[in-house]
Amino acid sequence: MGFYDRYIERMRARPDSANPCYTIGIGLNEQREEEIPSEDHDQLLDAVIFPDAEAHDRLLDSVPSPEADAAIAEQDEEERVSSDA
Repeated sequence: MGFYDRYIERMRARPDSANPCYTIGIGLNEQREEEIPSEDHDQLLDAVIFPDAEAHDRLLDSVPSPEADAAIAEQDEEERVSSDA
């Protein structure tokens, strides 16, 4: 097991759930692969960002654009206001 695998495993195991460990990698376009081999001890990254500003999030499949984030925030606010009424 490598240094970063051990470090990420320790950070994810912390009892402080208010500050979760979210791992983000930076890759070159030439490094993109459809599948990446891994072993049982490997700690997967939560997201990877590439130079063309495309991001991939293993939890969300992709990272929403700022416009999508704004639309989600607006919808959340509308739901909060309607539930307060």
